[in-house]
Amino acid sequence: MVGATVLACGDSLGDLVSNVAVATHRGHDGAQMAVSSCCAGPQFNTVVGLRLSLTLAAGAEYLAPFTLPADAAVYETVELLCTGLEWVLVVVPARGMRLDQVHGVGLIVIYLTFFGVRVLDSHGLWSE
Repeated sequence: MVGATVLACGDSLGDLVSNVAVATHRGHDGAQMAVSSCCAGPQFNTVVGLRLSLTLAAGAEYLAPFTLPADAAVYETVELLCTGLEWVLVVVPARGMRLDQVHGVGLIVIYLTFFGVRVLDSHGLWSE
């Protein structure tokens, strides 16, 4: 778990640097662009990355049907993405397009909740 979290943090470091640069050097419009990039960048990577990898995996099986496993982890991950997006779409406009502590703490709480559920689930302590 720690390795996956550190890897995810390292993977997002470039996005963080570019979003901070855009937000600080372009004024009010830069903050809106940075917020949009925070939401759209990971979603784009997920959609394009999954589409490409699933297409290649299905093609490797001589065009046989390829089904995704419908376990709880898939639904929890989609729920994490949707919850984070809803949080950003509600809180940022309500706070005057300012990225403040309320915004950041909310996203951290959403992530830690998801992380806790996944850890409990991996140890068999989370049942649905």
